[in-house]
Amino acid sequence: MILAAVAALASWAQVAPTEQAAMARTPDSVVQLAYAQGGQLFYSRPGASFVAPIGLGPDVRPTLLADGGGLRLVTGGVSATSLDGASWQVGTNGASGEVSASGDLLAWADTSVHVGASSYGPGSAPVVASGYAAWSVGEAVRVQPVNADGSPSGEAVTMPDGTGRPSLVVRGGEAFVAAGPALWRVGSSTTLALEDAVSSSVAADARGRVWATWTDGARVFAARSNRDVSELGASVDLGALAATRVQVSATNTAAHVLAAANGVSYLKRTLPGLTLDERHRREIFTFSVTDAGDPVRGAVVKVGGRSGKTDRNGRVTLRVSDRRLRVTATLKGYSNARLTLK
Repeated sequence: MILAAVAALASWAQVAPTEQAAMARTPDSVVQLAYAQGGQLFYSRPGASFVAPIGLGPDVRPTLLADGGGLRLVTGGVSATSLDGASWQVGTNGASGEVSASGDLLAWADTSVHVGASSYGPGSAPVVASGYAAWSVGEAVRVQPVNADGSPSGEAVTMPDGTGRPSLVVRGGEAFVAAGPALWRVGSSTTLALEDAVSSSVAADARGRVWATWTDGARVFAARSNRDVSELGASVDLGALAATRVQVSATNTAAHVLAAANGVSYLKRTLPGLTLDERHRREIFTFSVTDAGDPVRGAVVKVGGRSGKTDRNGRVTLRVSDRRLRVTATLKGYSNARLTLK
């Protein structure tokens, strides 16, 4: 019997008075925000309760980039840069509406999808990252390898199972796309399922793991992959929130999730989840604890008045006489896992 981790670290924090917010993480691991409201662009550091106006801009979600040389904000017609987040230099660009950016390359949509100087025909919600672009076409998602100027560098492919607005990350030259209920390694024949997702997002940490976050319209979830991104770990339930869109930013130990809901934007930090499984013969139960399929050593498994730590194979054996007890697995750096014996 397997049950996904459901523990959450804290309540959602409201961080912007609009759903039109974007998130980035600077090299010091600090989360930065930008948002658009009332024809004005704003910069915010949630942890410091700091908000500063940037300049005039459309009421659409901006893109915020933190690439080591400072902060860059891009939205339709407006580009802004800052070394410290306080003194912004505002310029212009030729894009319209909501924009995705990677380096100096912009992607946006009007009647067609544009990536740099190239037009790719009808579509919406394009995103671009390190040699790839993706966008929505009707009920499908297209992924296109691109050159530095946005021109095609290969054939476009259609994502299996993907629907709606895509999210894109490139890790070690491999592209991963999340769209609706699926996470896809570009070129693979299969996807990883994001159960009941109506909106989803993907990010990578410095160790090569991929994080996915998604919403079913009533709750928000997050999960981290193993290092070869062949399996997702237990989904962590971040709680009830009628989110319409989510974004995730990851470190090697945790992730922040930005969710748009109820006309505002919320932020929450989460740890990866543990998966707890059991098999038994009479009263002898062997419990297994894994992280995206990898055994977890040192996790504390508790059931009734008994407890033990998992070995290098992620297993611990305990004698249990009452089949109706709740079992928990805990380890620092992870959300807890629970199951009920039957």
